[in-house]
Amino acid sequence: MFVFPVDDAGVYTTAFPSHVDNHVLKMLMLHEHGSSGARMYFKTRGLQSQIRDAAHEYLKKDTHFYFPDAPLLPDGFGDDHFAWGLGD
Repeated sequence: MFVFPVDDAGVYTTAFPSHVDNHVLKMLMLHEHGSSGARMYFKTRGLQSQIRDAAHEYLKKDTHFYFPDAPLLPDGFGDDHFAWGLGD
C-alpha cells in the first residue's frame, strides 16, 4: 500500500510520520473503485482545509491526512479488465 500524507500546511508529501503523536487527528481518506489516492487528495483539498480548521478550533489538534493507494488486484484480473470512475 502506498500512503500519501499531507502535512499541516496542506502540502502533499511522501514523508510518513516516524512517531505516534496523540495530539494529532489522523484522517484516513479512502478512494473508491477506479480512483487513486492522488486523485482523492486533489478532489478533497477544500474539505481538508475545513476539517483542519474545525479540528484546530474545537479539538485543539493538528490534522494529518493519509491517502492510500490500493495497487492490489483481485484474483483473475487481467490486462483486458478495466474500470470506469463514476463522477469524474
